[in-house]
Amino acid sequence: HNREIYVLVIGEASRAENWQLYGYDRDTNPKLSQESNLVLYTDALTQSTTTHKSVPIILSSASAENFYPVYSEKSVVDAFKEAGFYTVFLSNQIPDGAFIDSYQKEADYHQNIRNPSDGNRFITQNNYDEAMLPIFENYVKNTPGNLFVVLHTYGSHFNYRERYPPEFSYFKPDEDMSIYNQNRNQLVNAYDNTLRYTDDFLSRVISILKNSSSTTAMFYSSDHGEDMMDDERNRFLHSQPPPTYYQLKIPLFMWFSDNYKTTFPNKYRSAVNNRIKPVSTNSAFHTMLDMASINTSYLNQHLSLVSDEYHNSRRMYLNDHDQPVFFLNTGLKKQDKDMILKRHIYF
Repeated sequence: HNREIYVLVIGEASRAENWQLYGYDRDTNPKLSQESNLVLYTDALTQSTTTHKSVPIILSSASAENFYPVYSEKSVVDAFKEAGFYTVFLSNQIPDGAFIDSYQKEADYHQNIRNPSDGNRFITQNNYDEAMLPIFENYVKNTPGNLFVVLHTYGSHFNYRERYPPEFSYFKPDEDMSIYNQNRNQLVNAYDNTLRYTDDFLSRVISILKNSSSTTAMFYSSDHGEDMMDDERNRFLHSQPPPTYYQLKIPLFMWFSDNYKTTFPNKYRSAVNNRIKPVSTNSAFHTMLDMASINTSYLNQHLSLVSDEYHNSRRMYLNDHDQPVFFLNTGLKKQDKDMILKRHIYF
């Protein structure tokens, strides 16, 4: 039996609208565009536009429909651990003392590579996401048994210019700019550079997995999108209610090794068949368990993208009172609804 490795990569503030894979007219995904075993979900929405809610929904059975499991249940990390996997959780985010930190601590090995310096959580060394890769590769090469890894990236979090090394300054000018409408082009250039950097990071994750010659698969989802002063509202960043189309629509996809496709042809086929169906971030937990054939009462096949039982229900959004609201009724404005129609988002 071949060794199995599963990787869950969590993106940050990455919006589908600026991904070349989603039809953007700029070359923001030069490497992933060449990946043959990528299964892209064309209609994916987040269930929350705040990291401290969105990431627990990705990592656990919690959802907008029922957020309460975050208070009582363990996460996908613990499920893999109980199934005999060695578990690793690497993060390029600052620890915040919330659910995400406790999920990290469930792992056999966890490390925050972005640590507050001098005990002041507002002063941190600026690590690029690739700082996680040598640690990741070490576990892939040197762990004898099955392996499960979570990589929590800093992705496209503002300040964009700090998210990528100088050699990724592809769209120019991209200098550090204050947030004014007249600087929008520079801000978008810097943002698009973060996506090219994410593209490179993910293709390096994939190449480490390919080199392991194991049965492997990777799941990537951003936690939420981002506003980039897209229309006359001049909204910027995310998390202030109400959400917008640009905050809701996220990149979400999987990559499967050739070994995986051969060993689990039905799961791979289901993943491909489900790719144009409406998807939400609450599918991540169930898809990861099902991808690794972990049998547990917490697994809901209807939410697993590698199951032929997957079916979309009304996509809900977790509001400020931790209540589920149909995403179309979250206070979206005409500009958002126009984009939802233009991008064929199912509702």
